[in-house]
Amino acid sequence: SASLKYDVTKWLNVTGRVKVDNADMDITNKRYAGTDTNFAGEKGLYNIEKRNDRQIYADAIANVDLYFADDYHLTANVGGSIKDVQMDLMGWGGDLRKIPNFFSITNISTTSYKEREDGSHVQSQSVFSNVELSWKSMLYLTVTGRNDWPSQLAGPHSNAKSFFYPSVGLSVVLSQLIPNMPENLSYIKLRGSFASVGVAFERYIANPLYSWNES
Repeated sequence: SASLKYDVTKWLNVTGRVKVDNADMDITNKRYAGTDTNFAGEKGLYNIEKRNDRQIYADAIANVDLYFADDYHLTANVGGSIKDVQMDLMGWGGDLRKIPNFFSITNISTTSYKEREDGSHVQSQSVFSNVELSWKSMLYLTVTGRNDWPSQLAGPHSNAKSFFYPSVGLSVVLSQLIPNMPENLSYIKLRGSFASVGVAFERYIANPLYSWNES
């Protein structure tokens, strides 16, 4: 992971971040003779899987922290991000056929031998903003917005390629406005807000596939 921050002015800076997370796994599954036959053959079971996971996240954000006209304070974050997740899996194995507990590909029964291949690749690109304007540290207006372009919507059967979800909030510190507050009630804040939340659905829903089996 790495990050970089650049101060453009006293009230504006730009931050960039990137994170890469890779995992390579070799998985060996040995089930010995005597294992419940619901989970292995009489002489045992031997499976091997190789899995590779790749995750990349990066964003760039402009940050504003500005005081103006004496009584006003503006804070804002505006930026974009990308998230890319990929998985590849290969596997093979089955029940042992001749020699109990001899875990070798050559000792796997041809009738139970199975190969497995799986993988996925999901990416989401986003732009977002968060803006808050305050007056005399008493009145606050907060507006946010985010638009996502997920790969789940990229297929030809999808009518919408992205979705937008905003929020708006207004709060007031009444204890700053009310004179002579009681000692046992020193702080009162009133807040109202509306928010819409979005999340992408599982992959392939927008691109129907045909299922099949070997029977």
